[in-house]
Order: sequence, then C-alpha cells, then structure tokens
Amino acid sequence: MENYRVPKHLVASGILDRIGRVFRDEEELPASSDLSQRINEALWTSRFLIVVCSPRTPESRWVNEEVMRFQAQRGGDRLLALLIEGEPSQSFPPALHDFEPLAADVRPIEGESLRAVKKTALLKLLAGLLGVQYDDLRRREEERARRRLVQIAGGSALLSIIFLGLSIFAGMQWQRAERELKVSKAQNLAAQAQIAFNTTPNNEEFGTAGPERGVLLALESLNTYPTIEGDLVLRTGLRNSPCFRLRYPSKKEQS
Repeated sequence: MENYRVPKHLVASGILDRIGRVFRDEEELPASSDLSQRINEALWTSRFLIVVCSPRTPESRWVNEEVMRFQAQRGGDRLLALLIEGEPSQSFPPALHDFEPLAADVRPIEGESLRAVKKTALLKLLAGLLGVQYDDLRRREEERARRRLVQIAGGSALLSIIFLGLSIFAGMQWQRAERELKVSKAQNLAAQAQIAFNTTPNNEEFGTAGPERGVLLALESLNTYPTIEGDLVLRTGLRNSPCFRLRYPSKKEQS
C-alpha cells in the first residue's frame, strides 16, 4: 500500500499520489499491559483503520477496543476489514457486528490464483482509502497493466533489434579481420615467392629449386587470397625465369 502509485487521472482530481505511511500496531507498538496512550495517539492521527479479521480476531480485547475507539473518533465509514480466514460472522470483532464495513477478502477462491485474489483485495482496500469506486480503480489498473505490457514488448523488440545489429556488426568485423589476415598472409607468400624467383638458377644453395619454389609460393598466395601482388609475382616470375618457358597456343590449336 505504501508503495502504490495512484493513477494520474485521480491525482489530477485532487487525490494524493501516495497512500502514505501505514501504521501496524503489532509491529510498531511496544509490548505493554496498557497501550491506551499509544493506541489513542495512533488512532487519532490515522485517517482509516484496517482490521485484519480471522476466527482469532474476536478473542483479542485490544482489537475490539481499537475499533471502538476509532469509531468514536472517526466514524464507522473509515473502518475497513480484511478477511483472511473464516466467515465474517466468526471473524469480525464484536464492534463490527453492528454495521457492515467495506471488506476485502483474501481467502482462497477455487479456480482463481492466490495472486489474483490478493490483487483484488488490495484494490478494494485502496478504493476505500482513496474514496473512489472499485470498478474505476480496477479499470485504471488494467489500462496501466496493458500500457506496461506494451512498453515491455516495445523494449524487448528494441533490444532484439539492437542485439541483431550488434550481431551483424560483430559478424562483419570478424569477416573483415579474417579477410585482412588472409590478405596479409597472401602478401607475405607473394613476397617470399618474389625472393625465390630472384634466386639464381645455378646457385649452389637453391639450384633450380628457387624458381620452382617461387611458383609454388605464388600459387599458394593466390589460393589463400587473390591479390594483385600475388598475380603480378607469378606472371613476372614465369616470364623472366630461365627455368620456365611459356608456350602460347597457335591459331590452329586455338581453333
């Protein structure tokens, strides 16, 4: 209740945007045999009194005393009941038997989830605290829930688009890095091929293996990634190396 945000159209009509502080006597009052002064202070400063009712409630002298004192100070129209167990006739304190306060019910209902039951009870209490119709507050809550779902769906769609964009960008970056790696490797092989082609055929260390190795390196370079450098090295090496003779088909062979 303390965290509930009142719908904007109700706030615009002059209702506070928050319920305010909820005083809980069992948690906030000290243990004592005489709580008259503290109870009177709490009751006097409270706008409403919510009585949590169960078959054990009528047995409490203090609960009935609080109801009577609040009724005397504020009137019965500001008394609200929350039924958690039993029937009203068994669970209401004697002071509530003379009139029927606005009651919210959180007892389990067959075929309905406990969460839905609690939400309905909460809205009934809030409607009583705010002085508005329950149906009006329920409709506003349903509208707010629909808007929240639309916002969540829109946010999810936006996140999906962002994720897709990041995935595409990451894929492009990976492809670019892979291409650059292949280009670098191909250029390195082309450079090695150029060195091999420049080896003198009669070199005692390489012999004719230099140009032959140049061809293999140039072909590997082009196979790794076709580059201008690799193609140029292969063509130049084959044309200038005395180890190879280029034979072009004659017109008769071409026909």
